[in-house]
Amino acid sequence: MKIFYIAQWRNSIYDGLFNHLNLMGVKIKALVAKKYSSIKQINNAIYSIEDCIDYTLPIGNKIHIIDFKNIKDLVLRFKPDIIVSNLFYQVSTIRAMNVANKLKIPFILQTEIKCYPKNMFFRFLLKSFLSLFFLFYKRRIYKVISWTEDSKLFLENEFGLDNVNFNLPGIDIHKFYNQGLSKEKNNLKLLMVARFYPYKRHIDLLRSLKYLIEEKSFVSFELTLIGIGGFTHNMVKRYIKLNNLSNFVRFIPSVNPDEMVNIFNEHDVLILPSYNEAIGLVVPEAMLCGLPVIVSDTVGARSYLGNECGLIFKTGDHKQLAEKILLFCDEEVRSKYGKNAESHIRGNFSLEKQANKFKRLIKF
Repeated sequence: MKIFYIAQWRNSIYDGLFNHLNLMGVKIKALVAKKYSSIKQINNAIYSIEDCIDYTLPIGNKIHIIDFKNIKDLVLRFKPDIIVSNLFYQVSTIRAMNVANKLKIPFILQTEIKCYPKNMFFRFLLKSFLSLFFLFYKRRIYKVISWTEDSKLFLENEFGLDNVNFNLPGIDIHKFYNQGLSKEKNNLKLLMVARFYPYKRHIDLLRSLKYLIEEKSFVSFELTLIGIGGFTHNMVKRYIKLNNLSNFVRFIPSVNPDEMVNIFNEHDVLILPSYNEAIGLVVPEAMLCGLPVIVSDTVGARSYLGNECGLIFKTGDHKQLAEKILLFCDEEVRSKYGKNAESHIRGNFSLEKQANKFKRLIKF
């Protein structure tokens, strides 16, 4: 089997999927943009680095639309059995779909879209695009594979799609593991790993901590925030200072990916309070390291949670989040959930298992 995959840029999800498909005898040619890819990082047996046109729309934080105009030539050269593209790549996806239709090659759409933005303008923009897209192109799509169950339900309910399957990204069970470190018993170490953007909702977590201190007199904790700067970085720092949380919060700007296993193992609980988080791979990665997790009900990685592996709270409800944090103050509860989380991810979501599932889903 040969797959032509429009990836646009290289990331850890694609690397894990493509490498394991290769081991299964599937030939992959993944299209990535030269401007987003370092030549040194690329495995040329899998990735094809190509020039592209980058349309920049001056809306909000500037919207980039990437277009590979040579898709047809590349497809003719590679002669794939299947073409796969992510809905996020708009113009390139439509171009690839048209090529697949002309050459009678099955086209698979992959996507992580699972809800509309809260901002009314962007909500209107995305809803209009998706409505028109599926109106004109639904019949050309052989199958849709969403990354999460949330995305599958969204596409089925909003657009009446009946050919949607979901396949969570696999996790490297050798890279992330429980080191069995002894931890402080009377000081709960909380961790959040996320860039500083509004939808990550750092402030919700900080409000919950303020509530714990002022309303529950709970001060035996510390929070580590890992993430590079973004729109809300200064806002978060200002909130911490104004609400006297400086003694409870520390910042780590960025961490080498290979060091994350150590970071996870040094903490007790991972929290991800985001709104509209497509996946949130830090959740299953932390679970593999034996951490129980607390996530909002709009985090895609919620699909990784099995029985008593983690807790879910309503997005934006800082008091409910605070109550969930208090539950994990009990060392026995924390240990039970952490062990369940580790075994659940290790047994069900390895890179090999998820690549096998992807291979089964794309067969025609």
